[in-house]
Amino acid sequence: MTVHLTKFNMMDHLNSEEDCRLALQAAYEEDPGDGSLIEKGPRKPRSFS
Repeated sequence: MTVHLTKFNMMDHLNSEEDCRLALQAAYEEDPGDGSLIEKGPRKPRSFS
């Protein structure tokens, strides 16, 4: 059985400022203490309309 993986870009799924806030909050809550999840959180400021 072959498994096909694709790259996941969180920014493609964040559609509002609230989505970004919740993603960062989840990263802080689930981070194992080394900052690895926080580091992968949303980075670029984005304008939502």
